[in-house]
Amino acid sequence: MHLSDAFPAEYKNNLFLQLNIKVIKREDKNNILGGYIIFVKKAEELKHTPGYTFTDALKETVKWCREENILTGFMEERSDELMSLMLEEWNMEDALKYSKQEGIEEGMEKGIEKGMKNGMVYAYYEMNLDTNEIAEKMQLTEAEVLEIISKKNIH
Repeated sequence: MHLSDAFPAEYKNNLFLQLNIKVIKREDKNNILGGYIIFVKKAEELKHTPGYTFTDALKETVKWCREENILTGFMEERSDELMSLMLEEWNMEDALKYSKQEGIEEGMEKGIEKGMKNGMVYAYYEMNLDTNEIAEKMQLTEAEVLEIISKKNIH
């Protein structure tokens, strides 16, 4: 594969640098990237196994890789570094999941709060209170009250 293949034809003659790129997409325990692919797949598999924590999954994966002769030299020199990187990556995944869930809950709370506020404005309006009075009672501007009422009347 050539990097220049990614460029339109009119630019190919003006390239200053030509690179040949070897794309590794498959598992191959004889090279470091292929071994890493195997490592990540095994860690992901164990991560979803009942009874395994992230740390347990990583430790078991390192042990399994050593037994299977995968990333052997790398593991001898840098297994702690690899585990640290993987834990950091997984912790980021968890943080994003938690953040998303927290956002959903916050959105629901705001929706409920807004619905209650709108309901109170509608109730005061149905009681024939002046929009200025409603605004004072609800601690809103008169424009906000009018906007809420106009949405009610549209639907």
